[in-house]
Amino acid sequence: MQPFRIRRRLGRAGNILLLTALAAVPLIGMVALAVDFGQASLVKQKLDLAADSAALLGATAASNAWKAGQTDAVQVGIAAGQGRFMAQSASQTHVVTNPPAVVVTQNGGLFNASVTYTAATPTTFGRILGITVLPIGGESNASLSLNPFADIQILMDVSSSMTLAATPEAVAAMEALAAHFKAPKGEPVPGNVSTTCTFACHWTATGVDYYTLAVKQGIQLRITVLQAAVANLINTLTGLDANNYYQLGLYTFNQGFNPIYPLSQDVAGASASLTTIAPRVNFCADDVTCPDTYFSNAMAQLTAIDASLPQQQGAQAAQRFLFLVSDGVYDQYINGQRQLGAFNPADCAALKTQGVSILVLYTPYTPIPSNSYYMQHVDPEASQIVPNLQACASSPSYYFVANDAADINTQLQAMLQLVIQATSHLIKGPDTAKPAPKPH
Repeated sequence: MQPFRIRRRLGRAGNILLLTALAAVPLIGMVALAVDFGQASLVKQKLDLAADSAALLGATAASNAWKAGQTDAVQVGIAAGQGRFMAQSASQTHVVTNPPAVVVTQNGGLFNASVTYTAATPTTFGRILGITVLPIGGESNASLSLNPFADIQILMDVSSSMTLAATPEAVAAMEALAAHFKAPKGEPVPGNVSTTCTFACHWTATGVDYYTLAVKQGIQLRITVLQAAVANLINTLTGLDANNYYQLGLYTFNQGFNPIYPLSQDVAGASASLTTIAPRVNFCADDVTCPDTYFSNAMAQLTAIDASLPQQQGAQAAQRFLFLVSDGVYDQYINGQRQLGAFNPADCAALKTQGVSILVLYTPYTPIPSNSYYMQHVDPEASQIVPNLQACASSPSYYFVANDAADINTQLQAMLQLVIQATSHLIKGPDTAKPAPKPH
């Protein structure tokens, strides 16, 4: 019986060795596959560099061809980008690289190029697990502007709604001003002024308007915040404009359209016109004279002004931008009656057709449920204001919202930075993130 027990012990030991060997196979495979992944990551880094180079060359070659008068500038850029990527990726031996997808677009003197590639690198150790290749992919973008010149026009809503208090604290201060104001003896306060008044457009019978009183007491109104924000924008632009690349024009609208500083290369000179960014007060005798947000008329007149400007051609033609600042609600006397509603984006179409890029800064109302006129005429339009203003903007990234008083300044500066970026020179754009390679 003793030999039998020895054989049994030897059999158990053999089973353990066999199980250990079987378990080692996937462990070794996983370690080996990690080596293959590391190798694939190194290859991807080199192909990403090739894509970067291809995107930059694609934008550059297209712009050079356009400057030379070639009509196929976009195709030249695409071919150059594809050739650059294939040439630089050829050094990656044993890597299957597909021809890249190169897209080049032109907007005036601005060229954008994107390069998207896919490839596959064979595994060395992954074959133990039946994995023969690891896929790789990436994307790179670049932009090139042939000129740094830009015309910036700012169209500002200075209707009575812009004299609304800019913050909840200012609303309370404005209500207190209305409640405690004492008209001169024998001079009654008009019927449209009450203890719940939050607008600074109202006036007394002696011509002492609430706008002047609010400014004297330092109450933040949307229009006073806008004045300060435009002053900061002028200072920023003046500091950037050492080479006279920019022109600036300032316009306001209420019942009329007001060119307060026609488009000029003297950017700093616009500062003197800031005091004219002001509301029209001491009016509103009836429904004919009260409406004062004629957006359609303002856009039509600005479109006519732009159409009359000298039309530059070629690489040095300035890119044109309009900054529209408003709460997005028109107030007009139409067909014998006063009408209020959300801006019609169709009013923006003609200016866009003339090559102007429109950036919109929306200044929302601070809700004033205590004001019956607001609740009856403005609140019902609230749901349509935003989508209509977004449709007016030339792209989703050109729509901004000033959620509070300080935001008006912040967002105007952000809009200016977009213009600066659009008129800058060769820019390497952000790469599109790609998922980690998955084994095949």
